[in-house]
Amino acid sequence: MELTTTQADLKRSVLIYLVCVTALFGSLATVVNTAPPAPEGGACDGVSRELAWDLIPMRSGNTAAIITLWKCATAYQAQNWWFVLALYELVFLGLKSFALPISFALSILGGAIFQFPLSQLLVSLGETLGSTICYLLASVIAKPILEHFVPQKVASFRKRAHEERDHMFLFNIFLRLSPFPNWLVNCSSPIVGNPLGKFAAGTFCGTFFPVMLLGRCGYVLRTVGEEGFDVAKLTKQNFPFAAALAMMQFLPLYIIRLKKQAAEGKSNGKGKKAK
Repeated sequence: MELTTTQADLKRSVLIYLVCVTALFGSLATVVNTAPPAPEGGACDGVSRELAWDLIPMRSGNTAAIITLWKCATAYQAQNWWFVLALYELVFLGLKSFALPISFALSILGGAIFQFPLSQLLVSLGETLGSTICYLLASVIAKPILEHFVPQKVASFRKRAHEERDHMFLFNIFLRLSPFPNWLVNCSSPIVGNPLGKFAAGTFCGTFFPVMLLGRCGYVLRTVGEEGFDVAKLTKQNFPFAAALAMMQFLPLYIIRLKKQAAEGKSNGKGKKAK
């Protein structure tokens, strides 16, 4: 029985994706296999030297795993700083490019093992560049996969993108602050007509403050590891920032609303003058 065009396209897209992911993990394995040995002293006991693979179970936000990895990575980083930096960014870019949901844990880990300005730079670069690569890859192979598995979500996103076509930059910022899954935004954006330039700029601006918050969480974990757990102190330091970030989620929508009201006002004014 011959496959229909849609079925053939779906199989082709899935195959290309699997080949790309296999190549990614093969590349990471090659890098890891050339890694310097783990430091002595017990900091990395119970943690395999394949640090990239050990990150994957943390996609659900396992803080105990993050603390364990932080201790190992800190000791390892002291002896192999550039390798840790390069491996961290390579893992982030690679997994983000193929829509694998791991940026939450990696952002926290970055805040734990790097100083704040550097962790912010690495994660913001990873989010923006990784999402852009995912966008470009999705423009080639994602349409059959998404229309087969999540057609309603794609249709809803297409409708909303069309409604906000005059405010795409702000809309992209809102998408990064909303509960809408980042992987779905990255993969479906080229399909629904979300322009690449505004997508990339909106991704950078929209993820900047969430990345900062996650980096702050990493700093908190580092503080817990170094100084012990003080609930009152940690809450006092981090609650205002988290509350401000939550409020910012509604700012892009508010600006879009103001712009629409201004446009409607001008349109109504022209209509009255014409009469």
